[in-house]
Amino acid sequence: KKSKWEILLTVIIFFILGTPLLTDQTVRPLFFLFFTLTGFLLYLVQKNVSLLQDMRHPIVFGYGIYVLWVLVSSLFGIDVENSLFGTITRPGGWFILCGSFLFFLLLLSLKKTNDKHILTWMICITTFIASYGILEFFKIVPPFLNTTFLPRAVSTTGNPIYFAGYLLFPLAFSLYAFTKKSSASVFFLFCSILLFGGILVSKTRGAVVGILLSLLLGFLLWIVKKQSKKQMALFFTIMLCVFVGGFLFQKTTVKNIFDKYVVHSNDPNTKDRLGDWNSAWRGFLAHPVKGTGYENYFRSADLFFSPKLNMTEYQFSDKPHNHYLEILVSSGVIGFILYLFILYSAYRSLLKSYRTKAISYTQYLLLTGGFTAYLIYLFFVFDVLITLITF
Repeated sequence: KKSKWEILLTVIIFFILGTPLLTDQTVRPLFFLFFTLTGFLLYLVQKNVSLLQDMRHPIVFGYGIYVLWVLVSSLFGIDVENSLFGTITRPGGWFILCGSFLFFLLLLSLKKTNDKHILTWMICITTFIASYGILEFFKIVPPFLNTTFLPRAVSTTGNPIYFAGYLLFPLAFSLYAFTKKSSASVFFLFCSILLFGGILVSKTRGAVVGILLSLLLGFLLWIVKKQSKKQMALFFTIMLCVFVGGFLFQKTTVKNIFDKYVVHSNDPNTKDRLGDWNSAWRGFLAHPVKGTGYENYFRSADLFFSPKLNMTEYQFSDKPHNHYLEILVSSGVIGFILYLFILYSAYRSLLKSYRTKAISYTQYLLLTGGFTAYLIYLFFVFDVLITLITF
């Protein structure tokens, strides 16, 4: 029987998961922080919850130490106010990162009682947002926000790259729910198709590259496991049909598909990103240990901006469009090592779940593939509030 605290926390988590439905970039972080802090206070007053016991979980411990180090790095950084509160265009700063850690604690406290309901609710919300993006792409409904990014779909997220990154984890979770063979399996399969469609219409190369490489990883793992030829043929036939079906409506050649959806070395935007990466790397070398402070990459970009490398950008960017380089330049090598520990702990936890038969091998591949696709996606972009929620 669920306690009143568990029911109340579940409702609060439902509200937090609905944050991406808000389109105002100022209201969204405030909404998230309000419900996260409220939920955390309720979490602390529960008699059957021990914060110290939950902190023993390696992912929680690593994430907590990482958030703490980012705070220390920011307090001794070059712009404390910007690190803590963010900017007008990207409000929230360190408090959003801290909020994501508190949100993770809330999820962990309910993992044994309400995880199924929370997962289903998240899939429903993300599928709704993905569906609107698909309708928006085909001009069936008007753009939710603006027409700046058309014909790329945005839905409620504000940016097509945020839109794609936000859908990656839910896609893996929906496929995971589908494999559980419940009465709702058909529903989750339908959601998976819509979520994948949302990623396609966002035309975000990093997300597509992540999915493709994750499929390759899955293929290699299937070979190692020596599954039957029939199962392998079925798996890749389904994947092929999904990709072919997704690309057919574009009516274009294979080469154009690759250039449009994967990577185009002659694209000026690609060269701009390389210029941003160069600025980030030089900024890291200037502050290798503690970094410049959270959200302070733009200071390095100001110093190391190169007009020769940045072909279409006439001023420096506030983001290097590479999450790992951003961690290096803003939190130094210590922050980067702590972040890698979080990723290692997550992979190790998935492997442990499979070895203890908590999940099947197929489910292990789906969850590992979704996680890997997201990490590859981060090579080309950066974390924002809505992607931190699903992360």
